[in-house]
Amino acid sequence: QTAGAGLHFSGTHPDGNPYLSGNHAHCFRPADLETAAGSVETDEMRRNNMNDLEQRTQAIIEACAKEKETNPLAIFRHVAGQESVRIHGPEHHVLDGACLLTALRNAGMEFDLPGLLTRLRQEGLQMPGAICGHWGVCGAVASLGAALALLEGTGPLTTGSSWGSHMTYTAQALANLAAIGGPRCCKRDAYTALKTAIPYVKERFGIILPEEKTVCGFYPKNEQCLGERCPYNPKRAVAAQPPLSRKSGV
Repeated sequence: QTAGAGLHFSGTHPDGNPYLSGNHAHCFRPADLETAAGSVETDEMRRNNMNDLEQRTQAIIEACAKEKETNPLAIFRHVAGQESVRIHGPEHHVLDGACLLTALRNAGMEFDLPGLLTRLRQEGLQMPGAICGHWGVCGAVASLGAALALLEGTGPLTTGSSWGSHMTYTAQALANLAAIGGPRCCKRDAYTALKTAIPYVKERFGIILPEEKTVCGFYPKNEQCLGERCPYNPKRAVAAQPPLSRKSGV
């Protein structure tokens, strides 16, 4: 398959972001986009896209800060249902980790939630859209990895256990995503990343977050929904969801 196969451009989405049809609908990358007329995306268009994303992610962290839930998936549903969050888009690179941070703080873990949400937003805004397909690393998992790093003050020169522990989590979350398969769905990926995190934070921090059988309510908006292949599709709700794989080493 040739590089870039399956990717073509079909103008600008009504929300202002370039609309990518095919396997990348609603995701955008910060450079090299073309409009329907074939012109390369201008600096002004890039600035508008980033301004739009900055507004969306600011609304996300403000909404998370008001949540009282300890279930990160419930927090995700509440905030993802707001107008600031599209069915797919790089705002999830902030939202997903923010849901975990919010749940942990509400469950009694001591840290400065507004401060970490602000720092997580800064990290998430650096992650381009569509990296799940272009880089082989899902932004949902990267968002939670960033949240964990902020919680423990982990950096590239960290010699303690957190460096490898966070890698263990992200590796397992990516494996769980890979087992479901593509095309991407930012909601499915968030559910999976958060569900993988629940046993992890219990073992790592001793914080117990609620577990649930997740049923997706966003699927009608996803043109690439896997349908009954997705473990969160309502048509599979009557069957027990198989447990996500997990490994020790936290």
